[in-house]
Formats: sequence, C-alpha cells, structure tokens
Amino acid sequence: MLTVRDLTGTEEGLTDFKELSRNRKVNGEKTLSLTVLPTLKNKHSFPMVEEESVIDFDGEEYVIKKLGERSIGNTYLKRVDAIHKFFVDMINKQQPDIHNGSMTFDAFLQFLFTGTGYTYTVMGTFYAQDFENLGNDNRLALLQKGIERYKAEIEIVGTDVRFKEKIGVDTDFQFRYGHNIKSIERNVDTTNLATVISGKGAEGITAYYRSPNADIFGEIEAPPVEDERFTTQESLLEEMKSRLQDTPEFSITIDFADLRAAGYPYTVPNEGDRVFVIYEPMNDLEIETRIMGINETYNLMLEPVKTTVTLANYKKSFSGAVFDKVQKEFKKILDESGKIKYSLLDEAVRRATEMLLGSATELEYTENGIIARSKDNPNYLVLLSSVGVGVSVDNGQTFRQAITAEGIVADLITVGTMLFDRSKGGTLSLGGGEGGDGRLILYNVGGEQIADLDATKGGFTNLYIADLESPTVPRYSKEDIKLYVAAAKVSTGSTYMDPSDDNSGTSFAEPLATINEALSRIPRYYDGDAIIYIAWGQNLYQDFAFRGFSGKGSITIEGQDKSTKLNGNFTLSNNSTQCKVQNMTVNGKANSYAVASVIQCSSAFIQNVIINGNNSERGIDVNQSGYCQIMNSEVYSVTQGILARYGATAWIQDCKGYGTTHGIFAYGGYIMGGGTAPNGAALSGKDYGGQIYPMFTANNGSYAAPPAPETTKFIKSASGNNWSSQGFWGNDGVKQGNYGYGRRTGLWFFGTDILNNIGTGKTIKAMRVYIKRSNSGGSSGGVRHSLRAHGYQTQPGSSPSVSAEIGAATLKWGQGAWITVNPSYFAGFANGTYRGFGVYVNSDSGSLYSILSIAAEVEITYS
Repeated sequence: MLTVRDLTGTEEGLTDFKELSRNRKVNGEKTLSLTVLPTLKNKHSFPMVEEESVIDFDGEEYVIKKLGERSIGNTYLKRVDAIHKFFVDMINKQQPDIHNGSMTFDAFLQFLFTGTGYTYTVMGTFYAQDFENLGNDNRLALLQKGIERYKAEIEIVGTDVRFKEKIGVDTDFQFRYGHNIKSIERNVDTTNLATVISGKGAEGITAYYRSPNADIFGEIEAPPVEDERFTTQESLLEEMKSRLQDTPEFSITIDFADLRAAGYPYTVPNEGDRVFVIYEPMNDLEIETRIMGINETYNLMLEPVKTTVTLANYKKSFSGAVFDKVQKEFKKILDESGKIKYSLLDEAVRRATEMLLGSATELEYTENGIIARSKDNPNYLVLLSSVGVGVSVDNGQTFRQAITAEGIVADLITVGTMLFDRSKGGTLSLGGGEGGDGRLILYNVGGEQIADLDATKGGFTNLYIADLESPTVPRYSKEDIKLYVAAAKVSTGSTYMDPSDDNSGTSFAEPLATINEALSRIPRYYDGDAIIYIAWGQNLYQDFAFRGFSGKGSITIEGQDKSTKLNGNFTLSNNSTQCKVQNMTVNGKANSYAVASVIQCSSAFIQNVIINGNNSERGIDVNQSGYCQIMNSEVYSVTQGILARYGATAWIQDCKGYGTTHGIFAYGGYIMGGGTAPNGAALSGKDYGGQIYPMFTANNGSYAAPPAPETTKFIKSASGNNWSSQGFWGNDGVKQGNYGYGRRTGLWFFGTDILNNIGTGKTIKAMRVYIKRSNSGGSSGGVRHSLRAHGYQTQPGSSPSVSAEIGAATLKWGQGAWITVNPSYFAGFANGTYRGFGVYVNSDSGSLYSILSIAAEVEITYS
C-alpha cells in the first residue's frame, strides 16, 4: 500500500502513479522516486504530495525532498524524489554534548541515538576508538564519523538500525564480462590502484605490506599510514590492508534477471552480497565485487517489474554516498531536452526505397532461419524464421523492428493511412520540433468533421461530453442524492459489503469508507437535496472537508444519533449551498486549533452535535463573514467553546458545554440567538468590536464528568508464520486453508503484549488490523480471510490455539484491507489474554487457501 501524509498528519492512499522506483545501497541509503498523476482517484491525495510530506511504501517512510511539477494541458503532474525518513530525522537532530577520549562502540551508539526515537542492534565485534571533540553536530554527521572510524555497515529495519562488520552474504558465483553476462554499463578505473604500503604506529612501530597483485601491476606505492592509535604491528598492518586498493576499481550495472539466469543463487538481490569477476585483460585477475546498489521499478500493483544491480569493488564512504546527498539538493532528474524527430511520409518512402533497391544482399541459411545480410554493413540483417521477421542493426544481438505472432515492434513507423480496430496504452504525439504543428481531426460515419484539435488553434471546433470530470469545470445537478458511509460492515448478511471508497455508496449494503469520498460524488454546483448517512453507533476515524459547493441545494451529513462518533476534525468552507452537520459525537484531534471550522459559508447548520475537543484551542470556530446556526449542541475540553470572528455570525440556541476561558467569544464577529450557551471561566468575552446581543444563560452540561480523551496507537508485527499438522513452516508467509500438507493456521506475532503497548487500566474503544495478501498462492480472485485472536508473544513450540472469528475481509492477490475487530474481544486484549492475531478457516477447501504478508499492523484506540 502506498500512502502520503502531509504536515497536518492527514494520510491518504496514492493510487494513480507511474515510474515508481526504489534505490537501495550497501550503506543503508534508500530513496524513492515516482510521478503522481492528477486523477479522480487521486483527487484527495494529489494536493498532499508536497515538499516535506511523507510517503509510506513497503512499511517504510520517505520524506519528499525534491518536487517537480509539469503542466499537462489545464492540469499538471508531480515528479517526486524522497529520502528515507531515518536520514532526514538524523540530520534534523543535534547532539550538543562533547566527548573526548576512548569510546566503546556501544557507548558511541548510545551517544548517537539517545533522544532520536531510533534503537540499535550490534551484530559483530567492534573495538573501542579514540575521539577528539566528538559532538556538537547533527546526528547524521556523527553517524558518518562513527561508521567510518569503527568500520561498520548499517541496515535500517523500521526504527531499528543494525550494525554489522559487512552486510550481505558470501557466494561462490563467478562470471566473466562478455561471456556468461552482458552488462548494461561497465566501468574500470585504475586511478587509485596501489600494491605496496608502509605504516607507522605508536612508540616506533612500523609495518610494510606488498600485495600479491604487485606481480601483475608492479610495485605502486600507496600513501603511508601514520597513526599513533595503533599500538601493535598486527592492528597497524590490518589498517594498511584495508586502505590499499590493490585491484582496479570495477563496477558493472546489470539487469538482475540476467544475473540470476547466469547462475546467481538467490531470487531476490541483497545489498552487500559478494560475487567474483574474472577480468581477462589482466591475466584472468579474479576480483571480489559486491552488490553496492539495487534499483527496483514497480507497477501500479506495487509489484517489481524490473530490477538492476550495480556490482563494484570500490570502497565508497558513507559521507560521499549519503551525507552529502541529504545536505545538498537533489540533482535534476526530469530531462525534457530530448526530442523525437518526425519525417514526412514522402521522404520516408524515398529513403526506404533507396535502401531496399540499392542494397547488396546475400542469404545465409542457419539453424535460426534465413538471414539476409548487407554486404556494405554486415551488422544490418533481416532474419526470417517460423515465428516471425526481425530487422537488426547490431549483427543480430537485438531486433528492435520485428513482426511476430504477438504483434509488431518498431522504433519508428511512418504511414499514409492507418486503420484501427482499437489502440491502447502509450502516448500519441503529433507535431513538435521538426514535425511542425500537430493536428487531430475526427469524422463521423457520414464523413462529417466533428472535432478538430489543431495546434495552431489550441482547441476543438465541436465537442460533446455526456458527463465531464474536470478539475477546472464544476459539475451540475438538481437530482436528490443519498449516500451511505460506515466504518465497518453494517450487517453480517451475505449481501452486505465491507466499507470501501470503490463501492457504490448507495446503501448501507455497499457503504463508502470516507465522508470525503461521499462529498466528492456530489456536483459542486448543486440545486438538489443530498444526505450523507453515517451508520448507527459506529466510530469513524477521519477528518472531512466540506468546501466549495454552490447553488440553491442542501447537503446534510447525518449521523443518525449521538452514538455515531467521528474521531477527527471537520471544516465547512466557502459554501453557498446550505450545509448541515447533525446528530453525532465528534472526538476532535488532541490539541487542535479548532475541531469544527466554519469559513465563509452563507448558510451552515450544526445541530445535535457533541464536540469533545481533547484539549483543543476552539470547539466551533465561525469566521471570515460566514454564518452558522448552532442548536442543541455541546462543546467540552476546549479553551473557548463557540467563537464568531472577523465579521462572521454565530446564531446559538440552547447549547451546553464548558471552555476553560470562555464559553462563547466574539472576536470582531457577532453572536446572536437565545436560551443557553456553553459556560467557562467566563460565560462570554469579546474583542475587536465583537458583539453579543442577547443575554444567554450559562449551562455547563456534563462538564463535571467530561468524556475521557482517547489515544490511538499503531503497532506493527515483529514476525509471522503458519502451522499445519507438519509443524511450523519456516517463515514462508502467514497462511490459511489447505493447498496440500494440511490445514494451515497463520499467525502474526508482535513480540510483546498489546497490554504493554497501551499500559494497564485502559479501556479499548476500537481496534482494527491491516493485512495484505501476497501476489501468489491459491486463487488470484477474492478469498475470504477469517481473522482470529491468539495469546502468544512469539511463535509457540506446538500446535497453536486461536479464538473464534473476530472479523473478516475478502482479498485478491496483492490486495490489503483493514479488518475491524469485534468489540467483545477488547477486554481480552486489554488484560493480556490475547496478544496477537491470526487467520484460520475450518475447511480443507483449496479455494480458501491464501498466503499473506508477515507485515501486519494494529490500530488501537483507548482511553
């Protein structure tokens, strides 16, 4: 799942993107690049793709540090480059303390990570080192110094940083460039080559080392090592060898599929893995190389479609590879200087005729087919075989022009007339550069011109659109609309669906998941009556923004009664259409500026709403010349209850509550109405010409016992596995069903109790679990997954026991979903009876078999 979170903490999914690639390097560096498209599905998340926003991909967070925007007609796309959040966090945190003298590796890591929110694990042996004036710098700079001094390498797993002497594994894989592998790019550099080195340590200790490669390259002296920290000849000699570059610096970038086909023993590349290169130009010199970098490209299903790896033997410093990259601006990635040159048809025909009639050709009969080869240039050939025809300009290495049973492949096709049954995918470019102005003309069956998209005019001559979706053109309707939103399935009946913004939303049998999606389905220019119903007694965890509607219509967000809870804030903004929010309880985000904001609305209503501010500044804030009628509502846990600001009018009738400074306040605005109003340290206050006309009666409401504030935490799984009658299966996924070898029980383990994460004495209000299905295993279509609870912190030694079903979700390959936990199980998680989650079906049917990712996440809200 790919999501984006902006600086306000709002998080949305990213669905329509392209060119998603991730780079991983041996020093722990991870970067993410993608292009985000402004589509209907992305309309909530597209504006959130801004600098410093956070993208969550594959369970890791990346901070956007480079953002490029390019116009496309009346809209634009965004090109994003993001750095793993670890490096951003580390450079943004300072260590003001100073250390001098010797320091063990563990002491250094405590000095480095204290107060950062990150933990560390040491997986190797590292000796104490001396430092002078270590500190008074950002944590990334200190990390750079430390891993260079201790000669460590790092892996980042969640918020844990793991230090090893050398990451990756040793393999005995060997290849020769040009024999069993053909590289995409190869570089050999002998600039830093040296074969002998001398050194001096403390108290007159000296050492000399001559590499065996001096017999090949001769004796080339490296800069001597002079360092009094080395008190033995052995330690000095080890340091000298580590600095000596006694083989050519060698790097090769290659498609990982080719590497695997040549015998590489792993199906997935790992940073730091060691392989050997046989380099013939230097007496078959055997050079140990490592996978220094991995570039992965993903499709819309977040499946890797191409992977390239860079093998190298050079010693790249952490500073050069990561530290400078974070401190300096990204280099420009988008390159728009390339142009496609289009030739006129007549010129293309003339050149093709000359080439065909003027060529000298001879035929070759081979086991692959008949080859027609040019005598003037033997690299030019045509291959005719039983599966197709191909044209090559590189002696048959590649056929960039070909006709096979699968279709036609060509770099350039020049035509006079082309007939289409259908055309899909790709980009149609007309004109530009030497091709002149482009033009697209459409005719109907009678030969009448119905559209002319002409580059010289810039538009259509005649255009009909039945239903227009455009970010710049508002839709209109006067039809009445009813939409339905739920946090969980309303009924357990087979015809009821889990909430999803892909549902129709026309009933509680097919509810939407968010109020924002429901609002997006109402035309912006609206003369009808629309009601968005929220399910009875459910908890919605979301914000919503009700803005930009005009017309004579009315739009109501209807919570049924006050048992319906919205956990989040909401905004009514710039609406001339009548807008209403009624019959619900709103638990605002803690310490917010305002829970409910009403901005420049000509006719807004908040009725029968309880607002719990969770120590927010304001409960209901009506401002900037707007009007809002607030009736039979209550406001608690705020500094100021109801405000009218900057020319706005708040009309209050029979409301309750308490603000720690004021119940109502007119700040350059007007408060009118009658009956009761929220109380406070003072009932009312005014400033900057604000006016309060009637004499309200203070009503504290239930202030003496306000609702307890709620806290939400997210807890990620530590591991996962599956059990059958043959035992646990070696961490090959979380599985349910039977596909052979017995019925599976899949388990996720969280390493500790849910109770320990929230503390004792807490009341759980809501729980849900995010699971994701793998791209293989069983049927690719929808499989129902039965969520269970279990009582294990870690993998048990025998057959596991799970509870009855506590929730369910139907998933296809690659799909993920949040499953809401049955409230009857909350007490068991709060007291430690249950400690994790699993999946199990009481059936041996292969149609219920499924493999799920071991990465799961629990969202838990408690007070």
